[in-house]
Amino acid sequence: MSLAPSTRRASSATQHSDSAEQAIAKQPAEIVPPEHEKPQADEEMGGVGPRKMLREFGHGFFDPELAPLRKIYFKILGGTVFITIIVIWACLPVYWASLNWQPSSAHQMNALIVNRDQDTLGNTLEQTLLASRNNNPHLGWNSREPSTLSNDEIEHLLVHDEAAWVVVVAEEAATARLRSARENGDASWDPSSGVTIYYSQARNELATGNYVLPQSTGPTNAALAQVAAQLSQEYFSAHSGNATAMELLSRAPRTVAQPFVVRMVNFRPYNQAVAQAVTLVGLIYLLILAFIQTMAHTGARAMIGPKLRLRSYIVMRIVVPLIMYIPLSLIFAMISLPFHVKFDAHFDSYAAGFFCCWALFYVGMAALGLATEAMVTILTVRFMAFGLIALIIANVSVASVPTDLQVWFFKYAPAMVFYQVGRGVRTIIFDVKNELGESFGVCIAWIAFSCAISIPLFTWFVRRQEIREHEKSQQQQQQQQQQQQ
Repeated sequence: MSLAPSTRRASSATQHSDSAEQAIAKQPAEIVPPEHEKPQADEEMGGVGPRKMLREFGHGFFDPELAPLRKIYFKILGGTVFITIIVIWACLPVYWASLNWQPSSAHQMNALIVNRDQDTLGNTLEQTLLASRNNNPHLGWNSREPSTLSNDEIEHLLVHDEAAWVVVVAEEAATARLRSARENGDASWDPSSGVTIYYSQARNELATGNYVLPQSTGPTNAALAQVAAQLSQEYFSAHSGNATAMELLSRAPRTVAQPFVVRMVNFRPYNQAVAQAVTLVGLIYLLILAFIQTMAHTGARAMIGPKLRLRSYIVMRIVVPLIMYIPLSLIFAMISLPFHVKFDAHFDSYAAGFFCCWALFYVGMAALGLATEAMVTILTVRFMAFGLIALIIANVSVASVPTDLQVWFFKYAPAMVFYQVGRGVRTIIFDVKNELGESFGVCIAWIAFSCAISIPLFTWFVRRQEIREHEKSQQQQQQQQQQQQ
């Protein structure tokens, strides 16, 4: 039985198709190199000429094929080193200068002499301390009338007014009482009853240890040695050959060997070693923590920022960081709790001092964090590290050294966040001069400036550039589409 013509034609076509597929299958498959082994255009490598094959994980650093990439690599690093050198010379000398002129500026530290003795001891002590102004370094010694400064007023002057760094007092009738003790053989004579040095160490422990005490006790001890020799010579000359006087003197040996020694009164001792973590070094950590949030926020807002209107974008840049700083500043304040920082030195309760300290850390972190938030807008992530160095140096240079030990350039100290937060913390944990209102006020002023001026202005400026670039990109795309049509 023969097949129909149409059936024979279909069978023939099917056999031809199968033979074609078998022929194709027998041909070797074309080898397509992986994406990372494809030759790169010379434009991507910065070179000119034919394409070159670059393999991932397959080259040595000095391979000729990597010459264009090495050039870009060294160009980036060389530029970074060059900018860093500029920043070093522009910023670091500021901190060096804040330390360099301390000895020659010590005369700006006010020191008082109160001569209540008005006799050999008091007069010699006053003359010696005033004469020490010819030395270098020296304190700014001045005399005060005894009637104008009682012991209670001395404490108020040193601690609450901070009108002086040290007060040296020659006690009333000290010379006369020594003569009487010798003549009467008083074995109970107290050598520390003649001269007292009052100071407040917690005002600034570095300045007190390096300048206030050495420049006070040194001349004072020299004066006491001179007075001891002078009064002893006077006594022996007046009672030469008097056996009774010599016997009485032997009963009071302390009136001869060392009749006067200095009594030290420290109204506010720096007796919390961990305090340095919250008055200076910890403030650097506070800035770093705020900076970390700024960098994280910069990366996160890049996804949503271009979709927002300008007003919403500015509000987001301000409000979100302020919320982020709340738990961070609380944790930062709580770190001091296990180390028993005395938050109740100034306030009546420990809780009040702690929460006040937390609030101070919060406004300080907000002031510093929003400042970096504004800076990163202009500097960009690429150069933000250099701006951070400048901000740290400007604050640290005036945080550890009192303005009385610095030259005129550093009078900007009260405007710095580190300076104000450090002083505020000292008030809370040491009960020194209360300037918490000023400390909070300066930090809030920084926050207000960032919220009202720097962040909105910088954001508007950058957004305007972004809009122009976006419009330019759209125009180019439209032109390309028209050319293709």
